[in-house]
Amino acid sequence: MCEARIFGQNSVRKTFASPARGALGALRLGSYIGRAARPVAYRSPICYARGSPNMRKPLPPTCFLAAIGSMAVLHLLLPIRQLFDWPWRAIGLAPLAAGVALNLLADRSFKKLGTTVKPFEKSQALAVDGVFRISRHPMYLGMVLMLLGIAILLGSVAPWFVVPLLAVGFDRAFIRPEERVLDATFADEYRAYRRRVRRWI
Repeated sequence: MCEARIFGQNSVRKTFASPARGALGALRLGSYIGRAARPVAYRSPICYARGSPNMRKPLPPTCFLAAIGSMAVLHLLLPIRQLFDWPWRAIGLAPLAAGVALNLLADRSFKKLGTTVKPFEKSQALAVDGVFRISRHPMYLGMVLMLLGIAILLGSVAPWFVVPLLAVGFDRAFIRPEERVLDATFADEYRAYRRRVRRWI
């Protein structure tokens, strides 16, 4: 998205009306064109979450899809070696299905409580039942399990490097900041929940 600036013909003629002012006018016009083409930050509510007024982070699904793309590229271009062949690679369907189920059940819990699923937005209620008895962050756990399943299905070595990278990225970029917000919002209720249930599993 770019800012647009429109110049009338009269202003351009006046700028270059005399040779003495021609060079200065050219510089000014170049400056106007440069400012007109200056990119403006696109703030998508779907692809990005705002952590602070001056910082935007990709949302977890965006990171997850980027990780899948990275795994596919590594498998095709730099597989290193093949670990699993068919039918053993079909084992990957189990963690893939488990990850999908965790995300669907966690999303249903959020909707039932009427609270947001997006990170960095204030929660209206604390989810502690259902899959939240297994993990404090079942959706992140589910996405990591799905990546694990995809790595097994692909069968080569290289995609496995992406799985721990995504887990660490989720932990640093989303989970810990979210937990600080939950601690500030729900205080003792969240601290008691945190003592009962592990961060991952």
